[in-house]
Amino acid sequence: MVANFPYQIVAFLKDSPSIDEPVYNGSNGWYAQLALKRRFTIVDMNEDELIDKVQRYCSEIRSFSIQIKSYVKPSRIPVGILEVCQTDELVAFHNGFIHFMDDKIISKYPDREGVNYLPHITADYDGVDVIDRAQYQNQDFKIESVWILKDIGTEDSAVIRKIVLQP
Repeated sequence: MVANFPYQIVAFLKDSPSIDEPVYNGSNGWYAQLALKRRFTIVDMNEDELIDKVQRYCSEIRSFSIQIKSYVKPSRIPVGILEVCQTDELVAFHNGFIHFMDDKIISKYPDREGVNYLPHITADYDGVDVIDRAQYQNQDFKIESVWILKDIGTEDSAVIRKIVLQP
């Protein structure tokens, strides 16, 4: 059994970190982000091959918009969130990425994929607000790039690559 799920594919909203910068507990605090593919590990490839494969997937993806709704605290996940509308483009990115990666990734939360995908922005973690909700809720944002994150230690993740989508 694989116990380590160090990677994520995300889109940052207003601010974005630098390569190797922590995205949750660094000097700039928590970056508001949308998980396009939550925690996974790779199988039969190294990190450079993962980066190449994600770049190939994204090379044909056009930028798209998301609509952020209001704050909720769903029972199925342990954080408070800003819900994100499940637009065709967003769901297609999520499902298409999983299909494209085929058996090269193992998901930590396979029960939260496909029809159970819950696009959201984490608003509070362990009962503490991590973003200023007012800057994001009930607004639209254009997703023009995606970012590959990798865990660093037990408490944070850092950016390892930014990938720009087609205009």
